[in-house]
Amino acid sequence: MNDPQATLTEINTRIKQLGISQLELSRIVGAGPSNISRILHGKEKLTEKMANRLRDALGISSNSDVAIKSILSGKSTQYILSRWAAERGCSVNELITDCIKTALEMAALSSPQTSPPSTDQAAKQSSTQ
Repeated sequence: MNDPQATLTEINTRIKQLGISQLELSRIVGAGPSNISRILHGKEKLTEKMANRLRDALGISSNSDVAIKSILSGKSTQYILSRWAAERGCSVNELITDCIKTALEMAALSSPQTSPPSTDQAAKQSSTQ
């Protein structure tokens, strides 16, 4: 972990994106809620082990730091994806497919669940139009 503050920012951003509480996160990670709170507020040192546990629980790749820095330094996206895929033991297409599936699942989890109107409701709506 090169930059603990950047890691904390990444973790806190992800918590907000997912809309989970620190209590929920502590249960997932298997740590006390007060420990999680102190870590997330920078009052307790974020160890490499805890950073990995939090990243795993939040679905954050530990390789994201490397990928972002590589993009910013001018390396091609194809190279980055190839390297990341090789580290995961899959093809670039499989990696991209997996990322898209994960993004869609996360979007579904974060959007309000609405059920389609029943057949009776749909019939009433069409008859009033």
